[in-house]
Amino acid sequence: MLRRIGTRSIASDVFNYIFINAFQVFLDVFYVFFDLRRDNPFLQVMTTLLTGDLIRAARALIGMSQVDLAKKAGITQKALGEFELGKRQITARANDKLRRFFDEQEIQFIAANVESNHLEGTGVRWKPSQPNSGIKTI
Repeated sequence: MLRRIGTRSIASDVFNYIFINAFQVFLDVFYVFFDLRRDNPFLQVMTTLLTGDLIRAARALIGMSQVDLAKKAGITQKALGEFELGKRQITARANDKLRRFFDEQEIQFIAANVESNHLEGTGVRWKPSQPNSGIKTI
C-alpha cells in the first residue's frame, strides 16, 4: 500500500517527476531537430550588412581598386563607390556578392566579442588557420 504524505501520494510525485523530465527531454530533442539553421538557408540568421569602412578596408587589404573589385564581385563600380562613401546603404544582394568574393580571398570581418547586438571594434583580417576565441566574425 502506498504511503500518503499530506494529500498527495509518493506515486503521484514520481509520476509528475518522470512526466516533467520526459517532457523536457522531448522539448530538447524537438529544438535540436528543428533548429537546423546551418542546413536550411531559409532559416539562417541574416548576416550583418557590410559598412563602407569595412568594404574599403577589405579592398585595401587585398590591394584592389574599386573598378577591379566591382568587376570581380559582379556589381557596378558606381554602386560600390556609393556604398563605400555612405551615400547609399548596401543592398542584400550586393552584400552577398561582396561577402562571397571576400570569402574566396580569405578575408574575414570581425568585431569584439561582446554580449550586445551592437558591434564594437569592427575590422578586417586575413582568415587565421586557428580562430581566436576572443573575436567574433560578422
